[in-house]
Amino acid sequence: MKTLFVFVSLILSVFFARTAISQERPPSIEVTGTASISVTPDIMKWTVDIQNDNDNIQEAKTKNDNTLTKVLNVIKSYGIEDKDIKTSGIRMTKRTYIYGQEKKYNVSNTVWFNLDNLAKYDLLTNDLIKIEDVFITNTFLEYSKAIETRIQARANALKVAKEKALQMAEALGMTVGKPLLIQEEPIYDYWGMQNFTQNNVQNYSLSGSTSSQHFSEGIMKIETKVKVVFELK
Repeated sequence: MKTLFVFVSLILSVFFARTAISQERPPSIEVTGTASISVTPDIMKWTVDIQNDNDNIQEAKTKNDNTLTKVLNVIKSYGIEDKDIKTSGIRMTKRTYIYGQEKKYNVSNTVWFNLDNLAKYDLLTNDLIKIEDVFITNTFLEYSKAIETRIQARANALKVAKEKALQMAEALGMTVGKPLLIQEEPIYDYWGMQNFTQNNVQNYSLSGSTSSQHFSEGIMKIETKVKVVFELK
């Protein structure tokens, strides 16, 4: 009986505590605001792989070193500075083929670099693929002022949220007070995955502003979403 009394007392305590909190909490309205700014990408991040196979591991390494030197010379000839170039370091593996009778060694290296003159895309591509055992495995577009642009987009999103709150409050005959909560929300891509960079490259067409014949940088959309809870009066 004593246990039942304690249990009932606990329930009543929680109930009155929640009631007190709800009475203290002012009327509020929760809204979201989304804003995006379209910009033209001005940086391309490259990934270039060098793969050499040989029965003799020393020969494979020597060839890989020579190929890497050629790749770096080409990259630097386009005015790309050392600070924008990174290499993985050499990797060596032994491959066994059918029936385990033929063995070869693979020596590889990866180069990452940034190109800030997108008009040189076609020329640089052609020079790199002329080098034997070189593969361009990835290119990725970015915007050099993405941080500043995202700050502006966030400010625009807050203005959108406030305007939405004002319109909704006016329809109810109320006014908006001070914000009680401000929170940035994640942006999800088409597949429902969170876009951590919140940068989306769109509109790949041949109408871009570069002089390249086969490449267009398209448009990058920097988007921000916020949630704001306002006091209602």
